[in-house]
Amino acid sequence: MLDSGNVRFVYNATLDSTPSSHDTISGFTHGHDKIDFTNIAGINAFQGQLTGSGDLTLNANSVAYMLISGNTVVLVNTTNTAEIVSSTNVGAANIEIDLVGTNLHLTSTDFHLL
Repeated sequence: MLDSGNVRFVYNATLDSTPSSHDTISGFTHGHDKIDFTNIAGINAFQGQLTGSGDLTLNANSVAYMLISGNTVVLVNTTNTAEIVSSTNVGAANIEIDLVGTNLHLTSTDFHLL
C-alpha cells in the first residue's frame, strides 16, 4: 500500500510468507517503509537483531531479524513459546520475509504490531 511515497507491506495471515514459501522485498527503506502485522494475532514485541552462531532464541510473540547471505531475514514467532532458529534453519519461525541487503538498521519503527 502506498502512503505519502512510503510503502507499507501488509500481512494478514501467517501463511502469507512462511519459511518454506517466503516473500523477498527489495528496496526496503528503514524509517520510511513499514511491515504491517496488525492483522495477525500473537505479535506484540520487537526483539531486534539475532546475532551469534548456532542456535538462537526467537522470543514468543515477537519479530526479530538475522543477517543471512547478504539479506536481512525477518522472522516472526506468533506462539506463546520461544523457538530456536539458526542461520541455516529458520523453519521454527511462523513467518519469514527476506529483505534484500544487510545495512537496513531495522528498529521497532519499521514494523506495525498489535
